[in-house]
Amino acid sequence: MISALSSETGKEITLSRETASVTGGCIAYSGDMRQMVDCSFEALLKEAEPALMELLAAEFVESGSAGIHKAGGSNSREEGKS
Repeated sequence: MISALSSETGKEITLSRETASVTGGCIAYSGDMRQMVDCSFEALLKEAEPALMELLAAEFVESGSAGIHKAGGSNSREEGKS
């Protein structure tokens, strides 16, 4: 894949020996390391978060759900249960 991308772009592409602490995707640097493009899953998700929140809010309004609970938070309907 790297050699095909090199051939297609006419640019030398190398993989770093350093690993990035990301779930998926890649972080690309220019040859002189002065420019960086973060295409990690985390960065892409963060960039998409506002649009995703709008979609979720629209879905909840459409379905008549009462509210949104954060992951790991308590659900007020279940608080009194033992």
